[in-house]
Amino acid sequence: MYLEPIFASDDIKKKLPAEKQKFDMIDKSWRIIMDQFNKEPSLWDGIDSERYKNDFEAFNKTLDSI
Repeated sequence: MYLEPIFASDDIKKKLPAEKQKFDMIDKSWRIIMDQFNKEPSLWDGIDSERYKNDFEAFNKTLDSI
């Protein structure tokens, strides 16, 4: 499920400010990571998969808690 439209809502911003802040942090991190890989696809070859695996697992847990 794509959550950006939900958290872009003014009503949600007012009612769930902590969750909105968490979502924004994850969304920003995800976009930075994907932008890096988009600019340098060869990064996938030498990726420290454990680091990104841990990051993505933490992102998923946070999204689940939201």
